[in-house]
Amino acid sequence: MVYRYIVLGVMGLAVIALLLLGIDLLRPHPKPVAAAQPTTKVLVAAAALPAGTLIQPGEIGAQPVVKNTLPKDAILDTPQGRASLIGAMVRHPIAPGAPIDVSNVIRPGDHGFLAAVLKPGMRAITIGVDAISDSAGLIWPGDHVDVILTQSLNAPQLPAGHQLAAEIVLSDVQVIATGQRIVQGGVQTAPGQQNLQATTVTLEVSSIEAEHLAIAEKLGPLSLLVHSAEPGKKVTGSQPVEPIWANAVSPALNDTNPNQNRVTTMKVFEGSSNGQDFKF
Repeated sequence: MVYRYIVLGVMGLAVIALLLLGIDLLRPHPKPVAAAQPTTKVLVAAAALPAGTLIQPGEIGAQPVVKNTLPKDAILDTPQGRASLIGAMVRHPIAPGAPIDVSNVIRPGDHGFLAAVLKPGMRAITIGVDAISDSAGLIWPGDHVDVILTQSLNAPQLPAGHQLAAEIVLSDVQVIATGQRIVQGGVQTAPGQQNLQATTVTLEVSSIEAEHLAIAEKLGPLSLLVHSAEPGKKVTGSQPVEPIWANAVSPALNDTNPNQNRVTTMKVFEGSSNGQDFKF
């Protein structure tokens, strides 16, 4: 009899255990959270980059990728990585958000860079520019600029207002490179070192424009003016622009001796008598 009660008790406990197990199986369980995989950021196109584009700082973006899926030619988002892309030319179109691969760009200093950048029939010329007026080092490869010549005329016979003149030598020419570093303003210097601006730029010009620039360099300092992004009529070296003389900027140069007393004399005749001078 006791044995029967023991068996029934065991069976009852088993039934209770099965019921609890069924309830537990019916209860929703949270899915196990996968361990976060380490990521890193790679450089991507912040906007569409057509073939032939000279990459500027604002066209470079970044996005995270899982490290073990990192593309072989991807460029990591580091100051050095960004600096290496500024001024580089895109070989094939890059869609917005797509990684910028090393194999898809040709960078300044690479063999054949200038030949790849230049349009058919165009030339590359490097000129010295006034670093102070060079837009504080914010001119980048790919920008379009005007080249301004300022010259002092050593001609004493000319009035003071025509001793100094400025004129646009070329307008809307593309910058290919700036300085020996190719890019100025984009690289941080070490503490205690001077951040030198580039004093040379390489421009894409026609053969006639190159001749004009070669002469302009001998006449006086050259300055750069960033051209509007809006397309406009190009003024080439064969279409000279009227110079701006110093007296057009400073009317004071029209009178070099403003404190000098001016004397005007008028001779008045009365009948046949000798004339009398009046000064005023």
